[in-house]
Amino acid sequence: MHVIKSQRGIGLLELMLSLAIIAILLVMATRYFGSARQGQQVAQAISMVQAISAASQNYFVANSNSMAGVSAILASGNSYLVNPPKNGPWGGSVKVSADSGNASAVDITIPNVPDAAACTSLMSALGTESAQNAKAPSCAPGAAGFSGGF
Repeated sequence: MHVIKSQRGIGLLELMLSLAIIAILLVMATRYFGSARQGQQVAQAISMVQAISAASQNYFVANSNSMAGVSAILASGNSYLVNPPKNGPWGGSVKVSADSGNASAVDITIPNVPDAAACTSLMSALGTESAQNAKAPSCAPGAAGFSGGF
């Protein structure tokens, strides 16, 4: 008569297979997280440009059709932007200045755009929103970043 012994524990093959599955899931999650994070940063930059553009138009009207001193809309406690941005989504200070080609437009610069994919997304979303006769939007990965007249 044979007595069937019960096995205890797990074998090396089962352990290796479990670790391989976990490693594959971690790689997939990391890639997804990276692309989702970049998408969120691009959306934040687009929202930032649109808010600054709207606030600058309010500034223009409130200051007798003048953009002189428009960089003040980024200061805390102003009446044009409720939460003025200190830094862009990728770090670095957001800059606003009067546009030289259009008296009612501003140049907005968001530095440190990380790569060409982020530039492409910004240009496709904001390329048609620039003000007439203002500086055309441009984007370059790195410190130069995104800039344009709005």
